[in-house]
Amino acid sequence: MSPMELLQFALQIAEGMDYLSSQGCLHRDLATRNILLGEHKICKISDFGLARHCTDTYLEEITPRTRLPIRWMAIESLTEYVYTTKSDVWSYGILVWEIVTLGATPYGHIASSREVSDKLRKGYRMLKPEHCNQQIYDVMLKCWKKDPNERPMFPELCSDFRNMVNDISKNYLCMQYFDDDLFVSLKKNQPGSYELL
Repeated sequence: MSPMELLQFALQIAEGMDYLSSQGCLHRDLATRNILLGEHKICKISDFGLARHCTDTYLEEITPRTRLPIRWMAIESLTEYVYTTKSDVWSYGILVWEIVTLGATPYGHIASSREVSDKLRKGYRMLKPEHCNQQIYDVMLKCWKKDPNERPMFPELCSDFRNMVNDISKNYLCMQYFDDDLFVSLKKNQPGSYELL
C-alpha cells in the first residue's frame, strides 16, 4: 500500500462514518478489523453487531458476560458505558493509528486491557509513529481528547484528510522510516491472555 492509498482509506472511512452518524447510527466497534476493502480499493464499514440507532446518547447495560473492544473505546465508554458519535470519533482516531502502523495492535506493548483503561484515565495516549507526519498525529490527538465536546465531528475529519489527499507537496507518511519492530500484533488465546505475533 502506498502512503497515498493509506490516506485515502482514512478519508473514505471518515466519509462513511459521516454518513452513518448523520443517520443516527452509533457503530461502537469501529476498527480496521471491521473495514472491508472492495474492488478498486474502496473501503466498506462492516460488522454492525454492536451498532445502535440513537440520535443522542446510548447508555450500555453491562453484564459480566459483555465483551467489549477495550483498546478502541473512548474514556467515557470505558468509565460510564456512554456512547455517542464522539465515542465513535475516538475509535476512528485509533483506526487511523492502525492504518498508519499497517495493522499493529493499539497499545500493543500493554498486555492487559485493564491497564490500558487505567493509563488512558491518567492521560496516556499512544505516541506518534516516527514515520508519521505531525499533522496526521494531531488529527489522532484531537480524536482522543478526554472531553468528548472537544473532539471533532466526522465532517471535520473528512475535511482534514481530504486536504491531505489533495496536498501532494507534503510527505505525510515516510514509509522508508517505518520500523515494523516497533509495532506488535497480538493474538488472543483465552480471555485476558495474549501472545505476540
